[in-house]
Amino acid sequence: MGLLPFIQQHWTEWMFAAISSILGYLYRDVRNRLKEEQEKSAAIAEGVKGLLRESIVQNYNKFQHHRSKKEALTVKTGNTSSL
Repeated sequence: MGLLPFIQQHWTEWMFAAISSILGYLYRDVRNRLKEEQEKSAAIAEGVKGLLRESIVQNYNKFQHHRSKKEALTVKTGNTSSL
């Protein structure tokens, strides 16, 4: 049996094997890219959370500072109705 008749008889099997290999490679590539994007999105989300926490703490400290100044003024003037 020669090579040419063998190829003519079994070309569909080779074609399906090649297509399966290509699809498997593409699936792994897409899966890896998706995993990287999910990790990147999670890191961005954690960064945004950190920035929001920092903003909340900064606003709280600003309010506390403003409140303590106001309380100091009321103690000096003796007016407690504004609190």
